[in-house]
Amino acid sequence: MSKRKKYTINLLFCGYLVEDLHFGPFCYNWWVSRPSEKNNNPCFLFPVRLQSKILIVLNDYDFIIEVGQLNSQFGPHPSYICKCNGIQSELCETPTTAISTVYRQIFKLKTNFLRPEIMGYDTPKIVQEYLNELPFRFKFWSRSMNPDADKALLTKFNIRGGNSKCRILSVIANAFTYEEIKENLGVSNDAINAARYHANIYGPGGKVVNKPLVTHEKMLAGKEQQI
Repeated sequence: MSKRKKYTINLLFCGYLVEDLHFGPFCYNWWVSRPSEKNNNPCFLFPVRLQSKILIVLNDYDFIIEVGQLNSQFGPHPSYICKCNGIQSELCETPTTAISTVYRQIFKLKTNFLRPEIMGYDTPKIVQEYLNELPFRFKFWSRSMNPDADKALLTKFNIRGGNSKCRILSVIANAFTYEEIKENLGVSNDAINAARYHANIYGPGGKVVNKPLVTHEKMLAGKEQQI
């Protein structure tokens, strides 16, 4: 079995959390999941921060990856540019493509890089910088045979707002027992009840639709006679 590559990685700039990107309708493009070191079941979500900048040392060369933004039919999503020794990649959809392009031009070799590793998501010190300014840490937990599908569903919801946590919890509220949910997520019976009610009324993860406000005005006597 081949050993995984070890990289020397430094975070030059942690970048920004952007309301419309990280907490908007296309936020699922701006988060990555990594398994917990203590438990293989939960996956923690980490933001891809706009304008963040990573320095990776490979064969004594400094490769710098910067995060930007691209727009497509799937909404705004991260873009990546890699720079090294006067060579710069085009805008790429993944950091792996960006750094591989530049690496190949310099060393005339093809190699594979793992996205989470080269962006520092497996480096505790860098991860803490990425998590700065977050109101709480996001944990994903599922019993699905395809947890990535459930994760995509969970992460696409706006996590801010009055009923946001209830809306997220409603995705799984009816799929697990009270004991399972409380043990894994640490929420109360009241929260589970509210989430189940939400799922039954609006659907799992459904958006609350406010009823239109209807007002009535009393018709004046003169106008009533004219009609």
